[in-house]
Amino acid sequence: MQVDNLAFRYEAGSAEAQFNKLASSDIEKHPLKASYYPDDDIVCLEFKVHFYNYAFFWDEENRTAFMEALRRYKEDYAEKNLTAKKYLRTKRQYGRVTGLVMWYTFQQHAQGISYPDLEFGYYFKNNMPYFAVTQREAANVSETTGRQNTVLPNMVLYFTRDQADVVAAIFNPEHLRSLRQQGRIPSNAPDIETEVL
Repeated sequence: MQVDNLAFRYEAGSAEAQFNKLASSDIEKHPLKASYYPDDDIVCLEFKVHFYNYAFFWDEENRTAFMEALRRYKEDYAEKNLTAKKYLRTKRQYGRVTGLVMWYTFQQHAQGISYPDLEFGYYFKNNMPYFAVTQREAANVSETTGRQNTVLPNMVLYFTRDQADVVAAIFNPEHLRSLRQQGRIPSNAPDIETEVL
């Protein structure tokens, strides 16, 4: 996957997800901002958590994998097939893809670049099931910051069904096609400064 984060993009909507609190087993909600890069056919989900800014980039293959995983999760939910006893298996119950993530701290201007595995599954938190995307630890391949911050640590994005439906609606090809039909009205400048890949 490749993307020029300085290229033209559309504002594509907003969503929400939960993240683990620092030094706690609890989770807390954070907003996600979506953008669409039509030249690369990439959707970016940006958020701020744990003193870092993150940008998760989703190509068509990965968006399709997310939506298919969500469909399977909702089927299991409806059929009461979810279990809290085998989280090592259920966190990747619905497949895995390779993603692209860029990040930097609030104080830094140069970003890290990683290609982590993204696992689709679910977790139970406070006796409630959440559809989840588990971003696995990955090396920082940035030529600028790779020696300073060598690793992107593990992270989990937890979604209620309604929250996941909002992300799936952003990923929907019809929604992205409608953005293209608006014409190239400039959106806000990128929040993540990036090396062009």
